[in-house]
Amino acid sequence: MFPIHLDIFGSTKGFYEGIYFAIAVALAIWFAFRLAKSENLNKDDFMLLLMVALISGVIGGSIFQQFFYSNATGLKDIISDWDNGFSITGAVIIGPFLTYLWCKWKKLNYWKLFALVVPAIILGQAAGRLGCFMNGDGHGTATELPWGVEFPRYGHAVPSFELKAEPRYESDAWKYSLRNGLVEPTDTKSAAVHPSQIYELLADLVLFAFLLKLFNRIRERKDARWRMVPFAYVGGYSLIRFLIEFTRADRELADGAALSQMQWLLILAMIVSAVLFWLASQKSAKA
Repeated sequence: MFPIHLDIFGSTKGFYEGIYFAIAVALAIWFAFRLAKSENLNKDDFMLLLMVALISGVIGGSIFQQFFYSNATGLKDIISDWDNGFSITGAVIIGPFLTYLWCKWKKLNYWKLFALVVPAIILGQAAGRLGCFMNGDGHGTATELPWGVEFPRYGHAVPSFELKAEPRYESDAWKYSLRNGLVEPTDTKSAAVHPSQIYELLADLVLFAFLLKLFNRIRERKDARWRMVPFAYVGGYSLIRFLIEFTRADRELADGAALSQMQWLLILAMIVSAVLFWLASQKSAKA
């Protein structure tokens, strides 16, 4: 685990999660422009759309992080405390809605543009999950499976790879293991936990391949059913995250509940997306 990616003269630090978020955004923008090349789109309008989508996603991701993972008790907490992380699920659910409002205002073909963007988005998400793994957060529960990962107690710095004396960053996986009595206070590694980040990375790549195939099929047939691609993305990612939540150590359940609040919301997103996907698939290609 290397949460400190850069440590220049002891003053400039870059964390893996933030660095890989930037890499994910750059990768998504690059791939989106590749798909948009043959569509004769205005580059300035398309770039502005990507920026609006990015900002909307950050807003949605921050709100979900505060609401589901940071113990926010009201709207005041959600608005005032933005430094507790980022939830990609919030970005997936809220980001498209805010972007839709912007496209309606600018009178742009939202569904075609969204179809162009979503394969790139899921590819960027896969890259981002690698950052989560290297940062040591978003890990799973304890497991005896052979691919369980033992995270070190303390993060290392790059390029020196030496343990820092002050501050020493204890990994989330080690703190989770200690809280649950899985390790001793003197242990230097966590218990073996599910690499939930890698599960999602692999699932994201499968969804990317499916979305890209669906996008190319619609484009080759000169179809008009672009809505199928965004709905497949939202529903597909909701399914991925719903399943992976069962392995996540930060899943919070109410007393006697089998599913978390997040999972109930994901079920709703899956149902709505599935219905809208089916309705879109029934429309004439000439529509």
